[in-house]
Amino acid sequence: MEIDIQSTQDRCWLVRLRGDLRGESGPLIQQELHPLLGERDSAMVLDLSDVGMVDSRGLSQLISLATHARLSQARVVLVAPTPFVAGVFKMTKLDAWFEITEDVAQAWKGMGKE
Repeated sequence: MEIDIQSTQDRCWLVRLRGDLRGESGPLIQQELHPLLGERDSAMVLDLSDVGMVDSRGLSQLISLATHARLSQARVVLVAPTPFVAGVFKMTKLDAWFEITEDVAQAWKGMGKE
């Protein structure tokens, strides 16, 4: 798993994940992404367009990240999940729990941070 982090505005982050989101990715996500959402009104757009697959532990890491954001009064929007990843979200009914958009521009617009 590779993580590319770009700051777009004050406390706003565009994060691109590349590779498979598996349990081994957990420490990296915990160390790299959770601290970015520690402040109120921070926001993260998490681009999943290069994530080939997600296993149950990887899904758990996404849930943990989104939960951390909500508790910090921050936001995480998932963008462009691949068909496999979108299928996992749909099968687990997490497509209704996560905030998911088709592209980065739509995510920022939905946050009011165009």
